[in-house]
Amino acid sequence: MKFSAQKIFNYIEKSIEADFETCAVKVLDNAYISKFRSSSYSLFSVVEKGEVETDLILADKQARIKRGETVACYIPRETLAKTCPVGNNDVKILWSRINFNILGNLDLLSFFDIPFVLAPETGKQIYSINRQLIELEAKNIQTITSRKKICFELLDLLVRTFPLKPGIIQKMQAVEFFIPVIEYINKNYADKIHNDDLSRIACISTSRFCHKFKETIGVAPQRFIQQLRFREICKLLAETNLSLNEISCKFSYKDQFQFSRAFKSSCGYSPSHYRKLLKKSQKAIFSS
Repeated sequence: MKFSAQKIFNYIEKSIEADFETCAVKVLDNAYISKFRSSSYSLFSVVEKGEVETDLILADKQARIKRGETVACYIPRETLAKTCPVGNNDVKILWSRINFNILGNLDLLSFFDIPFVLAPETGKQIYSINRQLIELEAKNIQTITSRKKICFELLDLLVRTFPLKPGIIQKMQAVEFFIPVIEYINKNYADKIHNDDLSRIACISTSRFCHKFKETIGVAPQRFIQQLRFREICKLLAETNLSLNEISCKFSYKDQFQFSRAFKSSCGYSPSHYRKLLKKSQKAIFSS
């Protein structure tokens, strides 16, 4: 089936998902030690008090940014980042981790030319959105509808404010070729999926498939699957009381040790430590 460009965008529009992980108020003192960490979620943070310096590594790009009060920052997912306070005063940051996915695990925000540091007017609006999310958590209003409404307000702001990157229209037309493959991954990501299985769906050789997939989607097929698996695992760690053993079995890991090692390699934390950090973030919300 051949799609026109408009049909492709209509198809994509129907598949957009707002995936909220967490939000928090974080206070950093001058003894705070930060390490480079990556996240499978995009981060939107605003400095409410004090000044911070953030180092970023994204693909082949590196940047160092300094932010004072009310300055907002966008850190794309899969970006290595560390943030440290500047000076001797405490720093207060409001942040949220949110993804906007299309076709299961494609990062919609990667299609837009969004700078790391956002203009003051945009920053004020993101501050307001973060505040709304934090207030929902503080009031223990856990409805998915309320969260998603606020998340889509953020998406609307970003889409209206920032242009598409050059060549994105052509890229979306190239994505059409992989729609059957992505649909298969979305249905079977909890099981072991081999590149040979995916290349057969695409009706091309495995080597050609892997090259074309990475060229079009931006990551290798197994990395794409891994991102989707860990995003769903993060949800289970955040939203359920399932044990690590139950989660590892659900995602076809040989044992809990293999699962914990893979999770830490991808996310920078062990699953148990990640769960503790989420609980700590929730406590920070209630004490803010």
